[in-house]
Amino acid sequence: MQKLKRNRKAYTIGDIPWLAITFGIGVIVLSIVGQIVGDVKTSQTENSTAYNISHLGGQGVLKMANWMPTIGLVLGAVIVIVALSVLFVFKRQ
Repeated sequence: MQKLKRNRKAYTIGDIPWLAITFGIGVIVLSIVGQIVGDVKTSQTENSTAYNISHLGGQGVLKMANWMPTIGLVLGAVIVIVALSVLFVFKRQ
């Protein structure tokens, strides 16, 4: 338990661009993978094993993509909290 507390990392104002870039890359990767899976699925015959696998893969990508608005909201909240905490730290000094 002590090891977990020691290894915690707080976000700093310098981490904000990397958080936003990581989120953006995640959205782009999901959209490209979704497009590829959809293209593969259309080239397969229905009810074949490959078709079923690509169909389930597409559903998995869609489920992950459905979480992106929630992740974006949390990321936005982290950015606001970090910005406000930095503002208050500078104000107290």
